[in-house]
Amino acid sequence: MVAMVVLSIGLLMLLNMALIALDGNDWSKNATRVTTLMQERLEQVRSICPPAGEYVDTVDGYQRVCTVTDMGSGTHLISATVTVNWQDVKGHDRSDSVSSLVLVQ
Repeated sequence: MVAMVVLSIGLLMLLNMALIALDGNDWSKNATRVTTLMQERLEQVRSICPPAGEYVDTVDGYQRVCTVTDMGSGTHLISATVTVNWQDVKGHDRSDSVSSLVLVQ
C-alpha cells in the first residue's frame, strides 16, 4: 500500500514536469517566431522606407502591427515600432515589440 502511494506521488510529479516542459516548448516556439516576424518587418521598413502610418498584417495567427513615425523635417530619420500579438496555448494574450530608428536615403 505504501509503495502504491509513493508510486502515485512520483507519477504526479512526472506529469507536472511534463506539463512544465510543454509550456517551455510553446514559449520557445513563440519567442523564435515572434522575433523572426519583428526582424522581417524591420528589414522591410529599412528597404522601402514607407510613409508615416500604421501597417497591420497577420502571419500564421500572429498579428503584426508596424508603426512608422517621421522624426521631423531635415532629420532623414523615421522611427519604426513593430509589435506582434498572439495567444499562447492557455489562451492568454501575449505581445512583444521592438523599435528602431531608420535613416532615410
